Amino acid sequence: MLADVNLLQKHENNNKLFYWLLLTIGILICALIAGAFYYSSVLEKNIENKQMTLQATELQRAKLQGDLTTSGYTDLQSLQKSVNTLQQHPIDSDVLITNFSRLLPADGYFQTFEYSGETVYMEVLLSDDLDASHYLHHLNEQNWITTVGLLSVSSGVEIRESPTYIAQYEIVIDQVLLRGKLGGDVK
Repeated sequence: MLADVNLLQKHENNNKLFYWLLLTIGILICALIAGAFYYSSVLEKNIENKQMTLQATELQRAKLQGDLTTSGYTDLQSLQKSVNTLQQHPIDSDVLITNFSRLLPADGYFQTFEYSGETVYMEVLLSDDLDASHYLHHLNEQNWITTVGLLSVSSGVEIRESPTYIAQYEIVIDQVLLRGKLGGDVK
């Protein structure tokens, strides 16, 4: 008969520690998986919220762009109508008088000045009858004047013991050309 004698101690504590370690690792893995699922569901909800916000913003942008296009077109039409109205208004007479007086001889003066539409009638006091023809020549050189007519030259009253002449002119101006050159020198 053989007797089995085991003189070594049993290590039951090591087996319990191993099981506890496996249980702890299992719980941690389950916690990590649950946390990952929770985090992914939070991210999905966040993405859905961002997509809804993006769609609402795109709708609002499209609406505003449509309003801007409509109002921009309306503003453009209004501006065009204002420009057309301003182009039909006559030019200020002070601009015309300034341009006409630059061409006058040194001793020439306006006696009368009538401006209606595109036509200007004026009488100019001059000291010499040749000054009337020189003034007519200078008026004809201006590109903003369409036609010039010297209606008459007559002797007038004596001023300071020198004879004067009255020259009557009829002038048709090109308002479009004169308006275009108001910013610069008009020739």
